[in-house]
Amino acid sequence: MFLDPPYREGVASYAQEADTAGDVWLWALDNADRAGLRIAVCGYEDGRDVPAGWSTFEWEAAGGYSNRANGPGRANAKRERIWFSPQCLDGEVQSSLI
Repeated sequence: MFLDPPYREGVASYAQEADTAGDVWLWALDNADRAGLRIAVCGYEDGRDVPAGWSTFEWEAAGGYSNRANGPGRANAKRERIWFSPQCLDGEVQSSLI
């Protein structure tokens, strides 16, 4: 399951009105051990506690707001992360993102 919620620090007003990203992260943690369910959660590096067994893929955004020289997303382009639950297959996941 690939989850890409509006980030807490987003420019859009809906990202600031509710903690959707936080709710999605908590759901992912609560369901990480469900049989046959592989979870990937997108977000910004924010110092969150990532449980043992989860893996983190760091990347830099090249499009959207971050593509603008002085766009609001440029400062966050290098903070992009995808966290993978323990049931994800490292080799498959990493090669599909490159």
